[in-house]
Amino acid sequence: LSDNVDMFWSKEFWPLNSPDLNPLDYFVWSVIERVTNKSRHPNVT
Repeated sequence: LSDNVDMFWSKEFWPLNSPDLNPLDYFVWSVIERVTNKSRHPNVT
């Protein structure tokens, strides 16, 4: 993979149990955003 991808970082590069590497977080936040953006929210000003 590193031969074909310029910015590839191997798993050895990342610290173990890094909180920044949880793919589930990205999925969950995208679902939350999609659900909450289905309807308009009142403007609070």
